Amino acid sequence: MISTHQKLSRKIGHRRILVKNMLTSLFLYEKITSTSAKIKAVKPLSEMILNRVKISKNNIFLRRYLKKYLIGNNVINKLIDVYQPNLQNNNKFVFKYKLDTRKGDGAEISMLKINPELLEVIKIDNADKIKTKKLVTKISKSNDK
Repeated sequence: MISTHQKLSRKIGHRRILVKNMLTSLFLYEKITSTSAKIKAVKPLSEMILNRVKISKNNIFLRRYLKKYLIGNNVINKLIDVYQPNLQNNNKFVFKYKLDTRKGDGAEISMLKINPELLEVIKIDNADKIKTKKLVTKISKSNDK
């Protein structure tokens, strides 16, 4: 069950879906930008999820646990395949940056970003040499029509 201590001026159903969508976007795109109140509500949950991914040994129970907090299987696959091997060496998972204020209403804007060290994909060759490769999140558009 998703529980945030902040009300965010929303009813409980809307708040749960808002937090699920923000967590899913954070893990898919490695960063999100929103108001400081929403970022403050999402950061502890994201750290809790990444800590659970770090200590988990059984992927079946981990997948069931993550389905409560995230939307879609591609996010869960990314957490297990990309983040889990790199979480063992890191204790800092998520960084919060304060940005400017929004022009229309003056709300403080913040950015939540995944630690860049967690995005390195480790590949093992046949010669048992470990190579690291930077994960590319931008999808190149093909002009073939």
